[in-house]
Amino acid sequence: MAEQMWDTATAPVVAAGPTARVLVVDDEPSMRQMLSFALRREGYDVTTADDGRTALEALRDGRFDLVVTDVRMPEVSGVDLLREAKQI
Repeated sequence: MAEQMWDTATAPVVAAGPTARVLVVDDEPSMRQMLSFALRREGYDVTTADDGRTALEALRDGRFDLVVTDVRMPEVSGVDLLREAKQI
């Protein structure tokens, strides 16, 4: 029998109502696709970006409830992205 990915007691709870919007940022296509697939399967509205600059544009254009980002990316790192996102 397959094991659950996480214990249901610690699984995130998604409130009924508007779907939470998540921005997934990763320069590796396979990681970006895997994360977006998993989040969509759980009912999240997912937008993806392949670098920090594209992610900043998305953040300026729309509202997101959560940003999931790779830390090490060329040009704009995940840490720099989150610092700038706080200012938007």
